[in-house]
Amino acid sequence: KLWIIMAKAKNAEDPFAESAETRAQARQRAAATRKAPKGSSRDDDDSKGGIRFGPLIFLVLIVGSSLLPGLLQLSEALGKMGVSWFAVDHQAKLTRFYQAHNPEKVS
Repeated sequence: KLWIIMAKAKNAEDPFAESAETRAQARQRAAATRKAPKGSSRDDDDSKGGIRFGPLIFLVLIVGSSLLPGLLQLSEALGKMGVSWFAVDHQAKLTRFYQAHNPEKVS
């Protein structure tokens, strides 16, 4: 069958009778009819860029919830060794409260 196609072709080197011009036109037509998928804004020049905060919030929630117990354990262990990030003198705080609200209880 190939020899029949070659016999009918206008150009013997191009058995399917396509020239470079028709191929280029077909590519242009295909590119014009091809549509970008919905929600694809990467090709848009006027789209705003920057940080997407939705995935960032989920990352903080997932990673933070797993790191929080470890940080609390570390702060407790450091507090027992004498290092305190939030130094609170509970006796002094309680004394100040009673001095302000009920001075008769302060001895």
